[in-house]
Amino acid sequence: RFVGPRLLARRATTIVDPAPPAVNVKGGLPAELIRRVIRAHGNQFRFCYERALAQSSDGADDARRGRVVVSFLIGGDGRVLSSVTREASLNNPAVQGCVNDAMRRLSFPQPEGGGLVQVSYPFLFQPAGE
Repeated sequence: RFVGPRLLARRATTIVDPAPPAVNVKGGLPAELIRRVIRAHGNQFRFCYERALAQSSDGADDARRGRVVVSFLIGGDGRVLSSVTREASLNNPAVQGCVNDAMRRLSFPQPEGGGLVQVSYPFLFQPAGE
């Protein structure tokens, strides 16, 4: 079933920002800069969740809310080279796959020294008001 933008716009969704220690970065970019880039593209991640909610008939709590920790690698030119789910309490593979696809489309500033940057970033998804 096609889920158009009107249906998605009616669903309220919350993506909780991770606390600073929750973002783990190894390499030449500060965690706050990575957080800002991801927040600037928050609608892409929100869309992943809202689309899955609209298509899901599973009312189970672990399919409606939870955490997805994404591990991704930023190349020397700022492009995301890879992104995988490291852990997830949100039992929804469609959301996990979509979040990783969205992460691979992001671009970050070039890391200092042009080296690789390994990042672990948690997303917490839940329907708004719950």
